[in-house]
Amino acid sequence: MFILISGFCYSLKGQVPGRPLIAGPDKICIGNGVGYIYFAADSLTLLNTDTIVWGTLHHSDQDIAPVSRYSVQISFIGAPPDHDSVMAQGYNASTGLYSDTSFVKIGFNPRPGIGNIVSTDSIVCPEGKGIYSVDLHQNCDKYLWYFQMHVDTTMSATDTLVFPGFQPGNFDLTVKGWNDACREAGGSALNPFKITIRQPFSLIVQEVTAAGQQVVPGDTVCGNRQVMYIAGNTFNTYKWLAGHGDSIIGSDENQSVTIRWGKQPGQDSLVLIVTETQTGCEGYHAMGVFHKRDLSPDPSTIWQFGCDMLVCSDSTAGCYQWFRDHMPFGGYVAPSGRYILDTLNSSSYTVTTCADTSCTCCNSSTPYQSLKMRCREPELPVMEISPNPASDIIRVKINADIDPAARLFMVNQYGRLVNVQQVTCGDFIIDISRLPAGLYFIGYPGGTGSKRTTKMIKF
Repeated sequence: MFILISGFCYSLKGQVPGRPLIAGPDKICIGNGVGYIYFAADSLTLLNTDTIVWGTLHHSDQDIAPVSRYSVQISFIGAPPDHDSVMAQGYNASTGLYSDTSFVKIGFNPRPGIGNIVSTDSIVCPEGKGIYSVDLHQNCDKYLWYFQMHVDTTMSATDTLVFPGFQPGNFDLTVKGWNDACREAGGSALNPFKITIRQPFSLIVQEVTAAGQQVVPGDTVCGNRQVMYIAGNTFNTYKWLAGHGDSIIGSDENQSVTIRWGKQPGQDSLVLIVTETQTGCEGYHAMGVFHKRDLSPDPSTIWQFGCDMLVCSDSTAGCYQWFRDHMPFGGYVAPSGRYILDTLNSSSYTVTTCADTSCTCCNSSTPYQSLKMRCREPELPVMEISPNPASDIIRVKINADIDPAARLFMVNQYGRLVNVQQVTCGDFIIDISRLPAGLYFIGYPGGTGSKRTTKMIKF
């Protein structure tokens, strides 16, 4: 280009701006309102250039903001076509001349889109897992899962998350899509997914004594001992497991269980597994037990003798403790495997037999349920004995005419005669302190020649 000024011809070729070289991203994420920086990269091409004029080829809905003399920030706001181009021209203010236009072709990546989180695991068991996925997703290369606003630092390559349970409580789970071209989290789930992490099970296992009391189980037990345990909480299902050499008496799927511990000394265990049907959550309780070398006697059986006497089948125990309706009767005695029952009331009887008087190795019998009954006794018995049972002396009262020739006799449970005594009056005392403990029968001839016999227990 040439121009004539006052007779002189000047060449303006050196004043023409150079064509700029554009530097900037060629792939952008559309619709997120983020501005992308473009600048004229090569300063050698910017001779005679005062500024750069920027624009786009197709996209009219845009926001162009200068950043510096040779750079600009462009935000693509509306829906784009498949592609576009960023254009730049150098401009010389003194001459009003523009350079040739430079173009950079740009590809558009739509932002990721996410639907709702779907899962059946709204309740997570303690130390359990939940599986979560999104029902709709678009333009997502990866996914960012947020648990109570804390992002999982490992991006999931799929739209499904296996989430391990943490501390108990109520939490929100959300997810955002990630597009590698956008290099940022895009659309998020429409609604947070509510998760409840259940409290751990509070399992309590207690021992049930012969008196029906629930106590803390001991960590040691005599070999061969039979013990009842009960879960202190209510669940839908129960499963009891005992160690080797032990046996479970009855069902192992009830709230309570009876364990017959093995005879070999050493370490053992008892395990309870419980489940909740509603949540499917499972919990367990493990208890260590050490078998002592001492052995408990075999569990006894109670049977009824005559009208009003209960007898314990085990006559080898060191001592006995009787219970009526779980209430102890008397103290531990040795030996006293017999008990006069209450015939006027229905009651549950149990006897605990121990290896020795220290009562450290014991076993309880299966409860014996008695019925209310009426024994056929005369309204006024011919002979009354009190106290009964007794340990040293008894009082004998005869409610009949005294025959001077009659004799009072006493035999033991084996039919052996142990005492014969002449009766001189209707009320007298007999010393039984030297007799062995056991069951005795005291008889006196009646007025018709028949014998009236009364049972007496010496302990």
